[in-house]
Amino acid sequence: MKLKIAGIVLLAAAVIIATVYGIVAAVTFGREDYGLYSGNSAPEARPVEIAYNAIRYTSGAYKYGVQVYADIERLTEGLSPEERSEVEIKVKDAVSTAEKVMKDLGAHIEQDSDPYYFSATTMSFSSATEMDIALGNDGYEVYGFSGKIYNGFWYSDYVSETTDPFATSDGYLTDVKEALLTAVDASELDLIYNYGSPYGLRTIESNAGYVYKYTEKNSGPETYIHEFRRGAKEDAIEIILVQHSPNTVSWYLVIIDAVLLITGAVLLITGVRRGTSRSYYER
Repeated sequence: MKLKIAGIVLLAAAVIIATVYGIVAAVTFGREDYGLYSGNSAPEARPVEIAYNAIRYTSGAYKYGVQVYADIERLTEGLSPEERSEVEIKVKDAVSTAEKVMKDLGAHIEQDSDPYYFSATTMSFSSATEMDIALGNDGYEVYGFSGKIYNGFWYSDYVSETTDPFATSDGYLTDVKEALLTAVDASELDLIYNYGSPYGLRTIESNAGYVYKYTEKNSGPETYIHEFRRGAKEDAIEIILVQHSPNTVSWYLVIIDAVLLITGAVLLITGVRRGTSRSYYER
């Protein structure tokens, strides 16, 4: 009899927990529609690009920097030889000036034979530990998440919002942009923010216009690039990143509920069987 009562109590407790948590979940769980990336194809690019890269690789390495590229063939399409030569000189000078901005900043410039391209690395670290040491983080600081948190039943979403790095009117990115605008029109220039994550879209999503997997130098570490692209004449982009993490409360409650259900069922069945056996022998 006691086993039956214990089993019924445990089963009732499991049902009550599941019901109460289900009601709470239905009322409070969910998030806003942020218009996240949904498999769009690569966007059409303008002939000139400035890309600011903030990349974390699957190897644990971090890399920050700027890339500039001008497609001289598109810029000079349909021009006479004299006009083409004039544009080439202006664009080369503009790219060279932009490169000097990055050199003066102390960036490492990757050499390339293309006079219309350069890649500048402002910071690179082999690991998060190396980055913390270089930036003076001693590990005693407490960093709280300042974004929004939306709880789902199985996963919680941590949502951070920021403006693209080209939105400010000063700094070296503005100097690089102004250098290029001496040779090309703003309608020919793309401003790109590349956010690189070692995690796929199941873990980190965004409202980027394009997301793709990138391998450093074809055989190096990998990263998932979230590309935020806009024209130089267009308004700044509001960048939204969403990280999915397990909702531990739900997982723990499911485990507890399962244990209660299984234990309650075993006790109830055992109690019923013992009661049946006892009544049989009493006949």
